Amino acid sequence: MEKPADSWEKADFDASSWKKGSAGFGQGAPNTTNNTEWNTSDIWIRQAFTLSAADARNASQLVLDLYHDEDCVVYVNGVKVLETTGYTLPRQ
Repeated sequence: MEKPADSWEKADFDASSWKKGSAGFGQGAPNTTNNTEWNTSDIWIRQAFTLSAADARNASQLVLDLYHDEDCVVYVNGVKVLETTGYTLPRQ
């Protein structure tokens, strides 16, 4: 919840000192579950994941499922893959 050092979005960045919490992050947005309180203007979140060989072969068909209520930027291994403004609504 504090601006991280440069290159925080790179795969080899050491985030071992970062706070940990469970998604969703926020404070009482309607129709959501907030497991970790977040009350600053910005937040930086890292999530490690591994693609199966089958998913990697079909990478063009992968979907990024996000719910956010302000601007959002997503990086994968240091490459910006999404930048959007505004908000999304939770799926019903």
